[in-house]
Amino acid sequence: FRSWRPDLPLLAETSGKNAMIITPLADLVLAVADLVKSAFGHAGQKCSAASPAILVGPVGRSQRFARQLADAVRSLRAGWPSDPLAEVGPVVGKPEGKLVLALSELEGVEWWLLGPALL
Repeated sequence: FRSWRPDLPLLAETSGKNAMIITPLADLVLAVADLVKSAFGHAGQKCSAASPAILVGPVGRSQRFARQLADAVRSLRAGWPSDPLAEVGPVVGKPEGKLVLALSELEGVEWWLLGPALL
């Protein structure tokens, strides 16, 4: 990012997860599909899972994008790996430590698009 804008204030660390950057030039339907597949495939535990999504400019304020994203996530079927219709499997272990906090608490200006639910 700094190679594009040396003056950009930037502090970033993704803990081995990848950020997906969605700009106003993106096909928002494809961006939603890719974001959901990356974030929720493998229960989000794959090292290349999209964890943060960086929404550039009007994408971050787009009600259409937010509705499409919420609808796509809501439509996912969670289940055991033996269920051929399951799109999201279980996590490998009971959430502990930072993960419990991430699934239950918000900080600052954060807000839930869809709140977490224990299944």
